[in-house]
Amino acid sequence: MRRLIMLMLVVIGVSGIPSVRAANQTWTVDRVSDDLTDGDLASHAGSLRFVLAHASSGDHVMFSDVESIHIKSSLAVPAGVSVGRRRTEDCGSYTTPHVNIKDLTMTVKPMLSLGANATLRNVNLVGGDVEVESLGDDVDICAVGFGIEYDGDGVAIPLHPKHEALIIRGARTVVHRSDILGAIVVDVGGSDSIIGDSLTSSGESNAGVRNATVSIGANANNAAQRVTVRDPFPRGLVGMLNGTWGGDDLTNHANNWAQRPAILQAYAVTSTTLAISGTANPLSLVDIYLDNQIDVVRQTPVVADASGRFSFTGTLPTGTVTAIVASTLNDPAHANRVGSSSPWSDGVLVSKIPNAPTMSVSATIDNLTKPSVSPAHAGDVLRYSVNIINTGTITINQLMTSDSFISANLAVIVGSGTITGNGQLMVATDTGFSVKSLAPGMSITYTVDATVKPLTAPTQATMRLTVNAQSLNSRPMARSYALAPQHVV
Repeated sequence: MRRLIMLMLVVIGVSGIPSVRAANQTWTVDRVSDDLTDGDLASHAGSLRFVLAHASSGDHVMFSDVESIHIKSSLAVPAGVSVGRRRTEDCGSYTTPHVNIKDLTMTVKPMLSLGANATLRNVNLVGGDVEVESLGDDVDICAVGFGIEYDGDGVAIPLHPKHEALIIRGARTVVHRSDILGAIVVDVGGSDSIIGDSLTSSGESNAGVRNATVSIGANANNAAQRVTVRDPFPRGLVGMLNGTWGGDDLTNHANNWAQRPAILQAYAVTSTTLAISGTANPLSLVDIYLDNQIDVVRQTPVVADASGRFSFTGTLPTGTVTAIVASTLNDPAHANRVGSSSPWSDGVLVSKIPNAPTMSVSATIDNLTKPSVSPAHAGDVLRYSVNIINTGTITINQLMTSDSFISANLAVIVGSGTITGNGQLMVATDTGFSVKSLAPGMSITYTVDATVKPLTAPTQATMRLTVNAQSLNSRPMARSYALAPQHVV
C-alpha cells in the first residue's frame, strides 16, 4: 500500500507540477492553419498562433516550408521574441520572405503587435486594416515587406493595407531594409525611433526603406521627439497627425522640433559640380540628398550658420537631378530640442544650365570732415566705400578683395575698416574684406577711413580695391579725391 501511494505521488509530480522551462527555445511554424490549439509543445512546433501563444522572452520563431498563412484576428509577438530571423542574424531580403502573413478581408487591426524588444525580420505582411503595431520600446523591424507578397517564384503581388502599414508607439523602434507600401505613423511615444538607414550606412543589400509615407504624431502636450528619417529613398515626410508643420522656440508646445528647411537654390556650377543653398534652423545639421531617378544618394552633411543659412557644393550626378534636405537640431541654446529632426523639404530640380551670378559694384570717396567740400585739406578724414549688390538669381560665393592701394598722401586710420550688410561670414580689415556668400538681392558695404597728410601742392588722393568673386570677373574699383594745401589768410 505504501509503495502504491509513493507511485501515485511520483505520477502526480510528473504530470501535475510544471517542469522548469528551458530558456531561449526555438519554435517552428510548420503548418498553415490559424488554429490556437494546432501544435505540439514537446516538439515546439505548430501553427503561428499556437507558437506565439507559448513563446516567451528570449525565444525564436522560425518557419519551415510554409509559404503563406491566412489569419482571422490579431497575433501578438511577446516581448523579447524574435520572428523570422534573430536580431544577431543578417536580415535577409523582403523579396525572399520566410512567409507571407495575409488578411485578405482587410479587417484585422493590427495583424501583428510587437512587444518590447521584439524582433520581426524577413516576414511579409499582406492586406489587413493595420499590418503592424509596435507597442513596446526597442523593437527591431528589418527586411519586412509591408503590403506586398512574394510567391514561391519570386513574383511580387502588392496588396496595400486598408489604413496604416506600421504604427510606432514605443520608443527607439528601428525600421530598416524594408519595402513599405503604406503609411508609417509615429505616435507620441515613438521618440528616438529611426526609420531607414542609420547615419552611417552598413552597405547591406536592400539597405534603407522604400516607398513609405511617414507621419509624426503630436497632441496638445506631447510629440514624438528626435524621430530620424535617414534613407536612400526619402519619399515624403508628411504633416504630423493632429499637429502642425515645423516648430517654434516654445518648449511647452508639442511641435517644438526642427523646422522644415527650404532649398533656395540648386544649380549646376559646371558640368560636373553643383551648388545648393537654403535655410534651416540655426546651427542645425543639414542632410542633403540627390535623386537622379536611379539612385538617391546622401551627401556629406553641412551645418547651418547662426542665422540659419547653409550652402553645399558637390559632384553633380548624371540625368535629371532633384535635391531634398532635412535637418537635425544642434543648437545648445535649445538643449531640450537638440537631436530632433525636421520634415523633408520640398524637392527642388537642379538647374543643369549654369546661371552665372551677377553683381553691381560701386565705390566712392567722401570727405567726412567737410561733407561735399572739395578739395580736401591736411587733417581731413576721407572715407572710401565699396557697395556690392547681388543683382542676379544665383548666390555669389567667395566674395573678397585684393590689390589694396592707398596713395602716399593718405594715412589709414587703424581699425577703421568695417563691413555691414547681409553676407555670410563677413570679415573686414583695413586693407579689404571677405564674404563667404551673398544671396540674391542682398548687399554689403565696406568702408575704410584715412587722414589727409600735410600738403605742399594740389594733388589727388587715390584709394583702390579689386573685388573678386567665384565665377565673376575681377572689378578694380579706384576712386580719387582732390587735395590742396590749406590756405592761410
